[in-house]
Amino acid sequence: MDQGEMRSLHYAALMHDAGQIFVPDEILSKPSKLTGEEYQLIKEHPTKGAKIFEPTKYLKPAIPIILHHHENYNGSGYPNKLAGSVYL
Repeated sequence: MDQGEMRSLHYAALMHDAGQIFVPDEILSKPSKLTGEEYQLIKEHPTKGAKIFEPTKYLKPAIPIILHHHENYNGSGYPNKLAGSVYL
């Protein structure tokens, strides 16, 4: 990775869960299993986090990482159910 890519990865690592500010604390700290509705709120945090940083020019390269940090190679992740090397 070049220096710019490393910087973007660093920022994304720091900011990846910023969208959780829109999730009530009772849900984030719930000790028991989440309801379907609660899980839907959790699944929105990557999209909301990416939107927070859209206006910030120097964070633009980190936004795809923030948006897709819960995607899984097998397509079972969220928010877009990306599969394979689509997002690599």
